[in-house]
Amino acid sequence: MGIARTVAWGAPRVLWLAALIVLLIWIEKYGYGFKNAATNYTAQLSLHYLFMFLAFPVCMAEAILSYRVPLISLGSRSSIKYLHATLHTMAGIFMILGLIFIQLFKRTSKESHFFSLHSWIGITAIAMYVGQYVAGLYIYLVSKWAPQGKADFYKVHRFLGAATLLTGIAATLLGIMVSQEAFLLFQGLEALFSPATYTISCLIMPLLGYLLFLLAVTVMLQFVVFEEQSIPAPAPTSLKEGAV
Repeated sequence: MGIARTVAWGAPRVLWLAALIVLLIWIEKYGYGFKNAATNYTAQLSLHYLFMFLAFPVCMAEAILSYRVPLISLGSRSSIKYLHATLHTMAGIFMILGLIFIQLFKRTSKESHFFSLHSWIGITAIAMYVGQYVAGLYIYLVSKWAPQGKADFYKVHRFLGAATLLTGIAATLLGIMVSQEAFLLFQGLEALFSPATYTISCLIMPLLGYLLFLLAVTVMLQFVVFEEQSIPAPAPTSLKEGAV
């Protein structure tokens, strides 16, 4: 593994791990925590943050990276395909959990539904994910499509997969912005015009957002710098016999 590929392998993992640590620090130290999530609606909101983060910036990013710089080397394209599907399935599970907890939060807090750009982009990302997941599962794991048909659809599937990840990260960034503004407003409107805006409790959210921005850049660079892992297929027996 050359230096460039080592950096390409490590940079996205360092970024999403750092972002996850920052998110957990913010939730536990400056946010709402996770205690009593069954009855505490602020803890339900914290779980929404966590599960949606695990869905998009972690599992979906790893699913896309699995064809170029996979976390572990599997040695065959078939194995990579199943790893890709498994990671997307995990992302779907985390999305469902995230939706459950945001619905619990809305029901308990009596807050209105779907009034923010964050919610609109988030629902769009989830709809894109569902379409991609169903199409990919059917075409590549269930159907008997001809190889050429799969190859033709793959160009669309790859583009929409990257678009879905970017849409999910965009929704996450909008959610971070909403959370930071709410955090400041809870301290009083005057906090927006005071040195309090430069404290760690306020700046930790832009830091989280910037890490996610860098993560999106490093993942998208994989499409420009590296081709997919090419696993050569074994030579057909008939060709071997003909060559003898």
